[in-house]
Amino acid sequence: MNAHIQLDNLLHHFAKACKTSLRIDKGVCALYGDDQREAAVLEMPPGSTILFIHCEISTQLIANQELLNLLMKMNFEANAMRGCWLAIDEYNTLRLCTQHGIGSLNEQQFTSLLIAFIALVKDVRATLGSLIQ
Repeated sequence: MNAHIQLDNLLHHFAKACKTSLRIDKGVCALYGDDQREAAVLEMPPGSTILFIHCEISTQLIANQELLNLLMKMNFEANAMRGCWLAIDEYNTLRLCTQHGIGSLNEQQFTSLLIAFIALVKDVRATLGSLIQ
């Protein structure tokens, strides 16, 4: 099965379970939480079989080198990060990221992956908030 068709099917199943409608537009689908912040952004470039999931954690430039070092060290906390990592994008936005081969995901795994990722986003945002104070 074509990877993009498979992603459409998985996303349709997830949306149906959440009683909403979601679709991929030009390889991207953004999910937002009740607070109107990103909950997860799904991307799969044309011709790819790798699903990249990421989310904004902080849009504030982190100028504190000590805090930035601590955040980067979190990438090595395998249990806490659950296979995800922190990165800074081209807009100096701190993002939580992960990737998975689309062919290895069934409907249940995809749903579990998204729910776990969104929960981790909330945890990392809370952790960052407590470190900044």
